[in-house]
Amino acid sequence: MPKLRSFLVVLMKRIAAFCHGQQLIVPAIFFAIFGIWQFVINEWSWEAFWRNPWTSSFPYISTALLFLAVQIVLAARDLNRQIAAEKEADKPRIIGAEQEKPSKAPGRVIGSLFVLFVLALETLALRAAYPAIRLPVPPPAPGLPTLEPVPRSVSVPGGAAQKQLDEAAPYCYLSIKTGAIVMEHYPTQLVVINPSKEAVMATTAIMRNGTGPLFQRTLHPNPNDESIDRPLQEPIPLALGTVVPGTADLLFGIAPGTYTFEIGTLDHKSITENIQIVHRNGEWLQVLEVYRDSKLVYSTPKPPDQPDISLSVNNIKDPILSLENISRLLLKDPYYKVVLWRLSNRTAEPLEWSGALQGSWIRAKERLGPIHLRAQPPFTTDEELFGYAIVTCPECADTKAFNIAIRIGVKGWYSQLETGMFPWSTETFIRSMPWAVNDIPTRSNEDRKQIYEMPLY
Repeated sequence: MPKLRSFLVVLMKRIAAFCHGQQLIVPAIFFAIFGIWQFVINEWSWEAFWRNPWTSSFPYISTALLFLAVQIVLAARDLNRQIAAEKEADKPRIIGAEQEKPSKAPGRVIGSLFVLFVLALETLALRAAYPAIRLPVPPPAPGLPTLEPVPRSVSVPGGAAQKQLDEAAPYCYLSIKTGAIVMEHYPTQLVVINPSKEAVMATTAIMRNGTGPLFQRTLHPNPNDESIDRPLQEPIPLALGTVVPGTADLLFGIAPGTYTFEIGTLDHKSITENIQIVHRNGEWLQVLEVYRDSKLVYSTPKPPDQPDISLSVNNIKDPILSLENISRLLLKDPYYKVVLWRLSNRTAEPLEWSGALQGSWIRAKERLGPIHLRAQPPFTTDEELFGYAIVTCPECADTKAFNIAIRIGVKGWYSQLETGMFPWSTETFIRSMPWAVNDIPTRSNEDRKQIYEMPLY
């Protein structure tokens, strides 16, 4: 204990001398240059810092620990010199008596333990800054490993209270590559997985909505170098073709967030999939929900304590949209997409409004808005609009879809679609719809809300 106390005293004196002297200029200049460089290339932002402060702080932490390790080694050397000086001062005065040389073990042992402690701190900081992703393992298929999370049991209409859905019909879904390292704002490669025992005659996978862009991956000419990822301004269909049992790489990627894909098949049985890559407890998790014919056929457990989003539509004369946080948690980076058709010209391209409001947030039980739904030419009184809206956020528990029907200046309504229902066939429905928008029959268990003339806040 006396030697440990002496080592700590020597170490504190060395650190004080290092900070007081001109040696501190070196790390200070490094920190300043590195911080300016991160700011210039937009790698540093308050948003990214609050999501995971370890990632932004790791270069500074690792450099500080490196300098601390150097001071520990020098302090161990100074301790051995101090012990030798004390031994020399206590040297006996008898002529001819031999004096044992002081051992260097105390300084070396104490210094080594402190260096190992610093290295352990460095490892923990690295793990917190760049956590590895834990991916769900797909259901077994020929030639694949048999490790498999059991899909959630879901209620089957007209069946027993809780039973597994029949998964005999072949299907496929998208995932991110197993073992990939996930980093915020950086894309991770997509793969297509067929857990069935026979091939799926798929056509394309279309990203219907997402909190981030779709990235196209280009293989580097040198196989030892990383691939090149390029964000696409507009998502393009992912050609799948015949998907055989197993896993196949796609030359596309997505960044952490929430996405919805529609996978078409030759038998016209659409597959809709919700993909979420979310950060929880120092690691990245992937959450999947795969629906076939409006039935959940595969899913992975959701993390607890996720925010939840909804919307409201108001002002029948000049429609506006408001995003609402219906949970008790802070909701960050909300996303919305509204698609409406003018029923006066049902074959024309629909009107679209969308936005990934990065950097925005909504407190618990509060709203964000108004978001004006305006077009050119402007809407006129008695004009009828029908379509849908989708709202979500990178960490939200669910992606929600709503039907919206408006007769400008007269009356309108909106309602949330039930779980497993998706609005991808809205255009087909509109072209053959015989009713006025306010006369569309109500679905079973549908909860329609009226659009009022003035927004409610």
